[in-house]
Amino acid sequence: EVAWTHKAWHGGGYQYRLCPAGRHLDEECFQSHPLPFADGTSTLRWGGVGATAPCEAGRYHNCTIHFNATDVGGSAVVPHGSTWRRCPIPRAPWAWAYTGATFDPICEESDACTSYHGPGFSGPGCGGDTASCSTGAYPCECSGWGIGDLFRLEIVDKLRVPADLPEGEWVLGWRR
Repeated sequence: EVAWTHKAWHGGGYQYRLCPAGRHLDEECFQSHPLPFADGTSTLRWGGVGATAPCEAGRYHNCTIHFNATDVGGSAVVPHGSTWRRCPIPRAPWAWAYTGATFDPICEESDACTSYHGPGFSGPGCGGDTASCSTGAYPCECSGWGIGDLFRLEIVDKLRVPADLPEGEWVLGWRR
């Protein structure tokens, strides 16, 4: 099981790959060992690794939603024959309703979220409220966007390690 979160989403998909620890860790090495996803599903997880209960009644706190992922493979991806997975999170938290997502329970963002545009290029978007920056305020329930560098929504996938993978130490890479 692997998980990641996003701070700035620019579209596209992602992939996990391996490279032997003793080799030069470059793109060529990682492309030679793409890892397949274990199945066609992913999980959205709010609240970290301890969150296992299903999300209920539109509350997104310490809970999970399992869903069918969108995968692209074959000659459409690099390396050819491997698989990339599309990120399920919309580019902006206020755009969640326009994605066609059919997660149940339905998540509707608050007014505080729809007016929040994330951290600025010069630093966190806290304004004079530095306490919110350090303690973590999450105006966006659905996307997990927070004030400052704090995000609480993770995308969780399960990978399949090939049975014929040589023994030894490997470095896991993630590419978006």
